[in-house]
Amino acid sequence: MTTLCQQAHELITARQESYGDMVTSWRRIAQAASRRTGLELTAEDALWVAIEMKLRRDQHSPENPDHLRDAIGYLGILGQLRAESTAPQTFVAPQRSLLEELGRFMSEDD
Repeated sequence: MTTLCQQAHELITARQESYGDMVTSWRRIAQAASRRTGLELTAEDALWVAIEMKLRRDQHSPENPDHLRDAIGYLGILGQLRAESTAPQTFVAPQRSLLEELGRFMSEDD
């Protein structure tokens, strides 16, 4: 039996073979989200939104292991992103408007 971490790794590897480098992909996702929202979002911001979405879904339906598996995968990509960064990592609180948008988005999913 494989663990959720192993499954997440296998899924990321398969997605990377299909779609290319995950860090590059999430940087592009952040650029697209920035254009759409008018906010300046980073790849890390975009990953945190995806992680929060999966954790929220897990709260709603904990019987589905895909939510945690996907969140673990996104955390792995976040780790890769940070490892590739040469700048020191510091916590910056998200912009209030980003949190409001996330809340609106999450309430639509319920």
